[in-house]
Amino acid sequence: MNKNHRQMNENANRIDAVIQLNSNEQDKLAIGFQNDNKSDRRNSGRFFGFLLALLLVITGSVNTLAAKWADNIVIDGNSLTFDHPFFQADIMFIGEMLCMVVYFVILLVQRYRWKRQHAANPSRKSCGEDQFKLETEGNLLTSSTFPTIPRFNYFLFAAPAACDVVGTSLQYLGLKLTSAASFQMLRGAVIVFTGVLSMIFLRTRLQAFRWVGIAFIVIGLLIVGVADVMFSGDEKTENTINVIFVFTRYWLRMANDEF
Repeated sequence: MNKNHRQMNENANRIDAVIQLNSNEQDKLAIGFQNDNKSDRRNSGRFFGFLLALLLVITGSVNTLAAKWADNIVIDGNSLTFDHPFFQADIMFIGEMLCMVVYFVILLVQRYRWKRQHAANPSRKSCGEDQFKLETEGNLLTSSTFPTIPRFNYFLFAAPAACDVVGTSLQYLGLKLTSAASFQMLRGAVIVFTGVLSMIFLRTRLQAFRWVGIAFIVIGLLIVGVADVMFSGDEKTENTINVIFVFTRYWLRMANDEF
């Protein structure tokens, strides 16, 4: 009797050991899958960041070249050119407003997913409106509450929007008076102003390598600015005005960012 009881205990211990081993193996597999998923997400994030930076460079260059090409268009039989920098600024803002179309499309998709998920599982409706949870799913944000348009004081954007309108108009006015290459390089001044104003208003301390980068940018800007100004006659005056316009635009841009 004791022998049978001891045998049963040994068998039970063996079964527990096998179960524990399987559990450990499952945990290792789960950890391995999690690490693989994290690695895949990290790699995809790097690729997406590189792709986004590449698209920003391409679209920014196309934007400048297209605006300069429009400035150089000459009407047949006349000596008039397309001198409408403020109209170009209006077109750019209309293009930015089209981002709202994408926003509302994403909002409609979120609402459709929310309704479908809660229709399949009605118990989730009892989570309460105060509970808020964000999850990444298919590059869209899904919420445990019904997706709605955020409510806030829209007039908070009045001051930065005014700075942006004036700055962008000066930007296209400066582009009219200089080459696209000089204009594009002078736009790098935004980094210098951002660094200086972040120290003043945000109390940020810049590392040494950032100061070195800013110094190289300042040297490049001086070279480009001097090259634009070193002309004779009316061209010198126009290019000097252009440099003033471009730098004024970036001071307004910094004021916009500070707001």
